[in-house]
This record gives sequence, structure tokens and C-alpha cells, in this order.
Amino acid sequence: MAGGPGGGGDSVSSEVTAWVKQHGTAVKESAYSKTPSSSSSSSTSQSTLYRLDPSDAS
Repeated sequence: MAGGPGGGGDSVSSEVTAWVKQHGTAVKESAYSKTPSSSSSSSTSQSTLYRLDPSDAS
């Protein structure tokens, strides 16, 4: 069952990701993590957390 319930697929996920990046605010890791990421860690495994307010959806 690709895409989970509803069978959306990767294109829906990409659309949601693009919307969040456009409307959300990126949050620095230091704001939610007590352990800073190591500079020697692989950058491919890092992801960005976004903050969304109810007003972002209007």
C-alpha cells in the first residue's frame, strides 16, 4: 500500500513538504535539543524542524 491510507504516494508528501517549507518557520536545533549535533556527523541524516502557527494555514 504505497503512500499509506488513501494511496497518495510520494507526490502528496512532496507537496506537503513544500507547503511547510514555504509557510513554516525553521527552528534551530538548539531550541529543542539539549545535545548539539556533532560537526563530524553525516549531514545526509539531518532534517529540519518547522514551527507552524494556526495563522499559517489561512
